[in-house]
This record gives sequence, C-alpha cells and structure tokens, in this order.
Amino acid sequence: MTVNGHNTYLPIGETGEWILNDTYPQGPVRHQKPYLFHVPAGTRHNLGDFHLPPSFTGEYRCDTHPRSSNDGKKS
Repeated sequence: MTVNGHNTYLPIGETGEWILNDTYPQGPVRHQKPYLFHVPAGTRHNLGDFHLPPSFTGEYRCDTHPRSSNDGKKS
C-alpha cells in the first residue's frame, strides 16, 4: 500500500490477508478512492472514485473512512 488513509484489517481469509483502506484527496481533481488491498499478492482493488471540491480542505474535508461488516463480507 503506497497511499495513506484509514485502514481496517478484514476478518476474512488468512489473518491480515485483506485490508480495507481509503485515500486522502489526490491530484488536481481531488479524488478519493476507497480500495481493498490483498497483502499476499500486493494488489489494490479500487471500490469507488469520489470527487472532493476544493472548498472542502483541512478540518472541513470529508474522508470516506470505509468500514466492513463484522463478518468482513460487506463494506
């Protein structure tokens, strides 16, 4: 995972095999992308792409903070 965000280890598969994470607003278009990261394979699977207008910065921005259900089957 090369992008910082709010991560959660999912309780599915081997312990620590999947991580649910998001990104802070990136690039000139300020996109945030929640994603799954498969640790053994080192692969990222994007779950969405959300634009955050420039007027929302610092304390007034909206982070996606993805979470999963207790069994890890829904996010």
